[in-house]
Amino acid sequence: LVKLIFQLCKIMKFEISFENFIYRGEGRSNRVYSFLKDDFWYVLRVPKSYFGEEGSNIDVYWNYLYYEKFIHPRFYYWHVPDVSLIKLTLNVIPDSLAYSANVVVDSDEGDWGMMMPDMCYIREHSYKSNYDVLTVELKPKQGCLSEELQRLSPYCENCLLQIMKHSNGRYSEMYDFCPMDIYSDNPTRMEIALEALLLHPHNNLKIFKNGNLILSNDENNLHQNKLFCCKQANEVHSFAQIITKILLYQRKCSESLTSQNAEDYDVTLLKQILKLQKKNKLSPFQLSNLVKEFDCMNTESWLKHLETMVTSQINERSAMLDAVIAATVRDCSVMMTFIICDEICNMPQCEEFQLDCGCWVIFRIALIDLDIKSPSKLVHYGNRLLEAIEYTEKNNYSSIRPPCMKPST
Repeated sequence: LVKLIFQLCKIMKFEISFENFIYRGEGRSNRVYSFLKDDFWYVLRVPKSYFGEEGSNIDVYWNYLYYEKFIHPRFYYWHVPDVSLIKLTLNVIPDSLAYSANVVVDSDEGDWGMMMPDMCYIREHSYKSNYDVLTVELKPKQGCLSEELQRLSPYCENCLLQIMKHSNGRYSEMYDFCPMDIYSDNPTRMEIALEALLLHPHNNLKIFKNGNLILSNDENNLHQNKLFCCKQANEVHSFAQIITKILLYQRKCSESLTSQNAEDYDVTLLKQILKLQKKNKLSPFQLSNLVKEFDCMNTESWLKHLETMVTSQINERSAMLDAVIAATVRDCSVMMTFIICDEICNMPQCEEFQLDCGCWVIFRIALIDLDIKSPSKLVHYGNRLLEAIEYTEKNNYSSIRPPCMKPST
């Protein structure tokens, strides 16, 4: 088994203490730590199960293989980070990192973590640059509606679920953001949507400055942080314009792709995401019904089952695989990392554009959070949407919030 792992995976072996880690954040399944190694910043995703907490039942090792086989080849290689597997063998996690009493890992075998470049820094100038590094983490969510959902509701998947979260008190205010605007390719609509997120981020937007969180649903220190050059007004609208320009940037490159399966790479990253979503012909409810019988599968069995669906023919099996991949990219995060400087800087794997004030934005854009979706999660997602549809109909929500689909402009 050990030999097989070394053949299949990019294994990183080194010693580093949790005491040298910086807590970055956490989701339902993982905690994320940042650390400096060989003059570069990295992040390590550690399963919550490693700390004795409940988390996802997704196995890190098989999730990694899913990413390498089904996700990484579908994007231009600059847009998807190289991921390495890390064998976690530490026994004691300090209180300051575990956020609980001393946690002792019972397993002598340890567990797997996933390591990748820290997108809160531009790697070549990660800690040496005199310029502040800003990072916008955007969850664009689902950019198109299935025919079945359009028959059932005037709202997109994201807005339905956000309405429910607002109704049950998770968010104090409902935002005006809709993914249809972000994916519209219309700069005005995109800027308005981003301004709405800057006011009420929910779980769709986070902003980091030099690796420190300054904006999220629970944290808002934008007013205390100067985000632009001395010539640029520190306004929400100006910031939304910069994010929009990054999202609309089209990369033209003749370099080889990671795979022949890669999607068009000379279009915006959002268009690449949307293309994978539109390739899916199953509604969330159809997919939920199809995967119910696999609900008890572990990650290894589920991945092996997905591998049987790889076919050049268009049939129910290939349709299910397309739907699972679409579900993965639906929950991805777009990481936009940039500096604003007085003159153009030549940084590898970065792009640039000039602001009206004359300053330059040097940036890179990449995707993270591209995890496999278990059958149980897919079933749960379909059920949550049905619950939200019923709630919005019962409460006549169409009189409160306009529909998501807007005429093309």
